[in-house]
Amino acid sequence: LNIFNIKFLNDLQLSLFALFLIILCFIFLYYNRKPIESHFEPNTPRIKSKSFSYKYPTISKIPLINRILRWAYNEGWFYSITLILLALLFLGFGSYHLGKFMSVDEPKWLDIRVPQLYKALAERNWALTEINDKPGLFPAVLSSIVNLFYNKDDFSSQTLEIYLFLWRFPLLLFNFIMLFFMYSYSKKLFNKDFAIIFISLLALNPILIGISQIVNPDTTLWSTGIITFLTFFLYLKTNQPKYIYICGLFFGFSLLSKYFISILYIIFLISVILEFFIKKELDI
Repeated sequence: LNIFNIKFLNDLQLSLFALFLIILCFIFLYYNRKPIESHFEPNTPRIKSKSFSYKYPTISKIPLINRILRWAYNEGWFYSITLILLALLFLGFGSYHLGKFMSVDEPKWLDIRVPQLYKALAERNWALTEINDKPGLFPAVLSSIVNLFYNKDDFSSQTLEIYLFLWRFPLLLFNFIMLFFMYSYSKKLFNKDFAIIFISLLALNPILIGISQIVNPDTTLWSTGIITFLTFFLYLKTNQPKYIYICGLFFGFSLLSKYFISILYIIFLISVILEFFIKKELDI
């Protein structure tokens, strides 16, 4: 792992460490599942929130730290710490040589598509926003954030790696944040044990980490697509309108990433039909 030219672990050691962490998580889940559930599940967030303030009165007065630790306490120390570690591992793996390579299709995004979108948005020339047929707009918007602060032409061949790192990092950071949303929605749809295993399979997946390192329509497709899927079925399960609004929002992000996600229209339609025939009613 080499972040900012500081070498911590080589690739083999890093892979073994990740494997050890996964095995450790599964062992801990297996042996502590019942005590954790019996200790945390019966308590409501409001009661636990008051309990946190009572147990940690000093920390409760610190604004930002208070919110983070209160969330961790309400969620359960094991689940919250494991989630944060998994997300940080995803960010660490993704940051590895982030500015030191160039994928096959990326020169078009670097030199043509992203600058064209940035110029189109700055000049409000909406016709120029058609940069790709996929359409790849959402990842291009995220990667173009660096153009608000830096100009690629100001970087030499020796310092271009810094620009490439900053160019790709918003996409990686976006997927890092999305892991917490995916955990939250999968927990509500299933349970905490399923959610933490689900996130471990996503956060430590080499393919998803690799996709998150490049500027490509698939970079934001997988995370926004999963959240779209989860929130739609959460709406079917709970019938709470907020989930269909969230579903629509992330479905929009998915479509702005890659039109392939439109296949969910068929999946959603089939799901609604099955919901009707299984329950003999459709209260949505």
